Amino acid sequence: MAGVWGGGYLTAQGRGSDSDTGGYVFKYCIVTGTGPTYLGRAWNTHSRVVFYKSLFNVPINPAGWDAWNHKDSTNTIFYAEEDCFGEGSEKSRRVSWVRKLSGSDVSLFAGDFDEGCMWIKQQP
Repeated sequence: MAGVWGGGYLTAQGRGSDSDTGGYVFKYCIVTGTGPTYLGRAWNTHSRVVFYKSLFNVPINPAGWDAWNHKDSTNTIFYAEEDCFGEGSEKSRRVSWVRKLSGSDVSLFAGDFDEGCMWIKQQP
């Protein structure tokens, strides 16, 4: 995670439009490392990443997120952290455009994705 310049990125999601249903959702994860690191950077204009009830056991860059080459798209980039904890979970200095999840957002992103993983159940 940590590079010579003193940072790194956990994610680089590349959703390209609002109609793209993709994105990354990290539920009940343990994030460790030597840090400091960003939670993510935008690979495209509609990047979407959510961390839910995860332990940040690493120093997270206070900004948390980076729009990278898409600084003019912060209104379409969707980054959120919900009920995370640990040394890197302090959100008071996060970027101003980080999302606060509504109750329906939490249900959508933190719900059960088992149907999307049917191929796993089919493995011997």
